[in-house]
Amino acid sequence: MAYAKAQKSKAYSKRFQVKFKRRREGKTDYRARIRLINQDKNKYNTPKYRFVVRFSNKDIVAQITSASITGDTVLASAYAHELPRYGLEVGLTNYAAAYCTGLLLARRVLKMLEMDEEYEGNVEATGEDFSVEPADTRRPFRALLDVGLVRTTTGNRVFGALKGALDGGLDIPHSEKRFAGFGKDNKQLDAEVHRKYIYGGHVAAYMRTLMEDEPEKYQTHFSEYIKREIDADCMEALYKKVHAAIRADPTTKKSEKQPPKEHKRYNLKKLTYEERKEKLVERLNTFNSAADDEDDDYHGKTYSKSKKTSPVPSPGFQRVRACHGDSKPFSDNKLVHRRTIALGLAGALTGLNIGGWNANAAAKRPPPPPPGEKKDPSISGLQAKVLASKKRKEAMKEEVARLREKGKAVNEPSE
Repeated sequence: MAYAKAQKSKAYSKRFQVKFKRRREGKTDYRARIRLINQDKNKYNTPKYRFVVRFSNKDIVAQITSASITGDTVLASAYAHELPRYGLEVGLTNYAAAYCTGLLLARRVLKMLEMDEEYEGNVEATGEDFSVEPADTRRPFRALLDVGLVRTTTGNRVFGALKGALDGGLDIPHSEKRFAGFGKDNKQLDAEVHRKYIYGGHVAAYMRTLMEDEPEKYQTHFSEYIKREIDADCMEALYKKVHAAIRADPTTKKSEKQPPKEHKRYNLKKLTYEERKEKLVERLNTFNSAADDEDDDYHGKTYSKSKKTSPVPSPGFQRVRACHGDSKPFSDNKLVHRRTIALGLAGALTGLNIGGWNANAAAKRPPPPPPGEKKDPSISGLQAKVLASKKRKEAMKEEVARLREKGKAVNEPSE
């Protein structure tokens, strides 16, 4: 069969609309979300609450949220990492922990709304289906289950959190078909099986199986349970204590935030002009001392005519320092050259006189003409030099005549 290449026209590409970002990332089911957040028009701005449950590798997040034009607003939240405060330190992501997290959220939001005494929910978890009945004063708090992208299979942990929220006193529309223990054949919920999951009975059964069949795996798989001396027999009593502690105090415990530490600053402080000038003087003095040491080493060397040693540099390659009175040749590492450049730049910028060295390059130039004397623009440079030479000769002749008058023997200046 021949392969037919799909032809995408320009019009197709121009009109192509990408999916929403959270749909592209696989985070949001917008088909389900639209049906969860749509509100009746005759209810105006009444929020439509959702019971959101999400699982991570080490935590469970349960929230009561509502949608707004600016985004979702969280009314209350509960997390599995809060359960160690109530006595459950291990197994924070199983079915029993999901039940505890849902129960904690339900009691917390009802206490926030001052409805916890009217709607106590199901105090003793028996595994049977439970729905809260409306009281005479206020109707129960109603929310819709939001499972996200989780596959709603029978016995999923999401429905463990749902069962905890129902027993906590929330009104959530549901069916018992997805609770753990629901029979596919008889279409009925086995309350004993469901109760076993709520109190961690399935974990206890697995612990007993590993202890008998694979003791080594039991030591590694349940190491945290062993460290806290939790065995299969005390599992149910542990979860009963956790449920009672949650009902006793479901409020959020505010963590004490430490004041932020003073961070070290590594950026350099801006220097003033005087400080920059002092640093420049210090650097140039360092260059001077290093160059003088190199010059002393250079003059103390002895050179031979053998090929292994370098010959004395010829006068053609010897450079004279521009800012010093004597003429010393360069050393091999060019420190003198660097010093000369540094001093020249420093003199051009600051006009300093450092260590007896005249760093100002302008000091070597001839003095400018007197302020009263103006340069004639019609005279070229060569003509100006000729005139200057004539003036010097005339001045010399005048000096010779003056000395002769005093009786001194003076040679005539050469023309």
